[in-house]
Amino acid sequence: MADYLSAELTATCAVLGYFDGTDYHLDKNCLDVIKDLIRYLRRDDDTHTIRRFLGRTKLLQTDLVKIFIHHVKYTELWDVLLRHSRFGGTYIVQNMKATGENQMICHKPYQKIETLEFGHNKKRVKRRKDKMGVQDTKVERTSVLSVRLFLKEFCVEFLSGAYNSVMKFARSCIINVTDGEASETTSYLWAVRFFMEFNRHYKFEVKYVSETISTEVFYLVQRQMERYYEMMITDKKKIPLWSRRLHLALKAYQELLNTLMAMDKSIDHGVRESSKIIKSNIFYVSEYRETIFSQLLCFDETKMSRQYLVDLVTTAHIFLKMLEHFCQKGQRQLVVQQTKLKRKKAKGRKTEPAHEENVTPTPTLEERWDIIGPELSAVMRDAVVPEMIPFDATLDTPIDDQKSDAMKKIQKLMRQRNLEQALGLLRAAREIWSENDCFGRADIPPEEEFLALREIFFADLGGE
Repeated sequence: MADYLSAELTATCAVLGYFDGTDYHLDKNCLDVIKDLIRYLRRDDDTHTIRRFLGRTKLLQTDLVKIFIHHVKYTELWDVLLRHSRFGGTYIVQNMKATGENQMICHKPYQKIETLEFGHNKKRVKRRKDKMGVQDTKVERTSVLSVRLFLKEFCVEFLSGAYNSVMKFARSCIINVTDGEASETTSYLWAVRFFMEFNRHYKFEVKYVSETISTEVFYLVQRQMERYYEMMITDKKKIPLWSRRLHLALKAYQELLNTLMAMDKSIDHGVRESSKIIKSNIFYVSEYRETIFSQLLCFDETKMSRQYLVDLVTTAHIFLKMLEHFCQKGQRQLVVQQTKLKRKKAKGRKTEPAHEENVTPTPTLEERWDIIGPELSAVMRDAVVPEMIPFDATLDTPIDDQKSDAMKKIQKLMRQRNLEQALGLLRAAREIWSENDCFGRADIPPEEEFLALREIFFADLGGE
């Protein structure tokens, strides 16, 4: 028998207690000592070394029998177990009822109530492979600090020095190529999402990402989303590929909306005005306004991932918040669609005099603009604008004095819904009367040109 084992057994037996001749006094650690003795006996070897040692020390006669005689009521000492019970009792869940209005009972305490479930042992029904949804393949890896600092400096330098020029050239390549190369478009959408998000979280400067903050970029991203969804329907063998690209386009669209929200909070008045111009196009043109709604209607759980649905709902929430903010900040209310009420014909009434007949009310300028605005945006984007002559050389009136007549003519053409001619006349007048920028500056962007036409439409020029 090893000396260390003999020393341990001797020390264990010594602290069990002592007999004073009349009563046996238990040590305060008697319960732990009994557990240690049971543990030693369970780990005894084939030669029964421990049992023979305890027999030589007469532990049974001198201690255990006397403990049994003098401490019969100490039941915990005799029922001691070394193994922990797995049944730890029952608990009642507050503010939750089970079936039959009974208390909800659980068998262990939960830190979060969301972890309480009863279906973890149930067998799930297997689904066909073609009915299983697309799994999320996003894997995030954290690089070492030195690599992260290097990448951060690279992103800062790229934004300040090359982002706008690179993205302008990339967009021109995508537009010029028929339907755009899939790899180039995917890289462009990823760059839009990543660098705009980096700029928004680092030190938000609109000038660094000005190339990708425009209505044209919104149109490009929206067109790619529609194309990817159509490819998912037609090219069924590559549904996961087109689904991932659709998800990437959605995240780029979401980042464009987040950047517009950040521009609204800028202290620079010019930045806020630019955001207002872009939002006026997005909210007034039905093609932009219904993009997210159409994606919600087209969602298919077997072709799109769960994370795509999360990002889609988040994007819809951001869009609705921006629309609510846009309508509450002094702008006129946005009329999506007006429903004409049908008048019921009165029965048994005689023909009334002519002066009492119901006259259809003339639509207001606001109602007419709701119809003309989307058409004008489509004309500015796609239509061929004719060349117009903004003045009449046969009149005795000097050309400079015919400026107001040209303005009235533009307004008249717009109210008559001759939008191509009105746009062509505005651009021709801008070239003739370039001073004071009465018809806009020479390099006016499409958003400001749209607002200039809107002001002419609502202006009181003494005409209609």
